[in-house]
Amino acid sequence: MKALLVYQGLSSAIKGDVMIKLKESDKNKAAKVELKAHSTILLSLGDEVLRKVFEETKSFAIWSKLESLYMKRSLANRLYLKKKLYTLQMEEGKDMRKHLDEFNKIMLNLNKIGVKIEEEDHDIILLSSLPKLYEHFVDTMLYGK
Repeated sequence: MKALLVYQGLSSAIKGDVMIKLKESDKNKAAKVELKAHSTILLSLGDEVLRKVFEETKSFAIWSKLESLYMKRSLANRLYLKKKLYTLQMEEGKDMRKHLDEFNKIMLNLNKIGVKIEEEDHDIILLSSLPKLYEHFVDTMLYGK
């Protein structure tokens, strides 16, 4: 979402103090940026998330609420993501790209909340998540056989 706002030139709206100490003509521009950013954020949210932030009228307020809901650095959130990572298993017949995408998504979420996983551990977790079909590949990667 942040990348989309940056791409559209609207990222200043989620920084909070866009309107402070601006000339009148700049205030009009800032108001347009705020309105576009607010609309862009709302249009990008699913119904369930939208219900959680519908009362917010400013893009900064929506952004802050979303961060508090989904970017928590709480112990429960860290444990949930770690459990999801350590129990991730690729299903037989599932596309490898989808599995790698899911794995990388979990790793990115962990990284965003400050959990660092060593590259060696990262690799072994990924190899361990593969099904028996990839046993020869896993052995080759681990033992060089």
